[in-house]
Amino acid sequence: MDNSFNAGDEVNRIDWEAAAAHQADLRAVRELIELRRRHPAFRMRNAEQIRKHLRFEEGPAHTVAYTLRDHANGERYRHLYVLYHARSGVTRLALPPLGSWEPVFGAAHIEHQTTDTLTVRGIGMVILGCDR
Repeated sequence: MDNSFNAGDEVNRIDWEAAAAHQADLRAVRELIELRRRHPAFRMRNAEQIRKHLRFEEGPAHTVAYTLRDHANGERYRHLYVLYHARSGVTRLALPPLGSWEPVFGAAHIEHQTTDTLTVRGIGMVILGCDR
């Protein structure tokens, strides 16, 4: 189903008991919705935009990293660095030399950050932004 707007209560009803039992998950979904709302780089509409702005970055095992470059889709940051970290331990990786990076999302996972390296802990996502 592409859009559940007209699907009725069977599809769209809220299971309040499940919602109460999964408050942390609901908070995480709200944070992701807010992240997407605040950053137009995560709302690119077509393959041409994505090919123009997205670059996969080098990363160690258990990570996926990419940058969204050059004010993608009107993004206020010149570049965004997105890291998916899929291990509970600590990982140190090199940051792309595109400028001075600052945390945008997932700062709780950052153990240490320098101009050119990032050390993260735990399963999650970290997003950094730079203006240069």
